[in-house]
Formats: sequence, C-alpha cells, structure tokens
Amino acid sequence: MEARSKYSLHEKLTEIYLWFGVGLVFSLPAIADEKISNPSEYLKNYQIELFTTIGLCLFPVVINLIFKTTPFLYIREKINVANTDNPKIQMGDNDTEETFELKLQSNESKTISEKIFNRSGIYLISGTTIAFIGLFFFLHTNEQIQIRRVNRITAIA
Repeated sequence: MEARSKYSLHEKLTEIYLWFGVGLVFSLPAIADEKISNPSEYLKNYQIELFTTIGLCLFPVVINLIFKTTPFLYIREKINVANTDNPKIQMGDNDTEETFELKLQSNESKTISEKIFNRSGIYLISGTTIAFIGLFFFLHTNEQIQIRRVNRITAIA
C-alpha cells in the first residue's frame, strides 16, 4: 500500500504553480525580446534564462517523483517530524526478543524498499533523457559532417 501524503492536492499544486511562476520571472527577458527572429540567435542570447526556467519548472516535479511531496512541503514535514517524537514499534506481550527484532528489521526493510522504489522512476526518466540527448547530439553531429562532405565535393567539382 502506498502511503498517502498528509498535504492536500491544493497545497501541492499551489507550490508547483509558485515554482512555475518563479521560472517564468527568470524567462521574462527572453519572452519580452522582440528583436530576435532567428531561433539559434535567440537560444544563444538567452541560454541561461531558458535553462534556469526549465530547471525551476522541473525541480518540484522531480522532487515530487522522488519524495512524493513538493520541496517546501518536504522541508516542512521534516521540521515537524524533528519536533515531535516518532512512535516506534512497541514490544508486545507475546513477543520474544527475536520476534521483536524481526519486526524492527522488517519495518526498516520495508521503508528502505519503498524509498528505492520511489526513486526508481526518476532514475528511469534521467536515463531516458540522457539517451535522447545523446541521440540528438549524434544526429546533429552527423548532419554537420554530411554538410561538410557535400561542400567538399562541390568545391572539388
């Protein structure tokens, strides 16, 4: 069973919209510039702003995939957990030391496996993204090589 977050969808969406808004603020110079019509010149001039915007927009999504909550809510949750005593597994009347130790270990194993499972999605997305970046880089490099070959052949002829 998946643990439900104690924060509402409204709180999560509000924070995600906040991150998107901050990202858009960083991209305002790029959005407002009407002088540049060539896309490659546009990317050259506003590369930092665009990558900052993309990073700020993707950050809460990635954190949500890993920790099942948004960044500020995660920090708030960690502060609340640090301020309260966490109830641990209690030894029952019928438990021996061995069964109690097994309960502790199984609870810890369950927690670790859930963390690994939650993070596996982001590893898959990261790997896929890196693979596509490599593919686009290869195709772009190959296209440049083909253009150079054509130019050499026409120069010789």
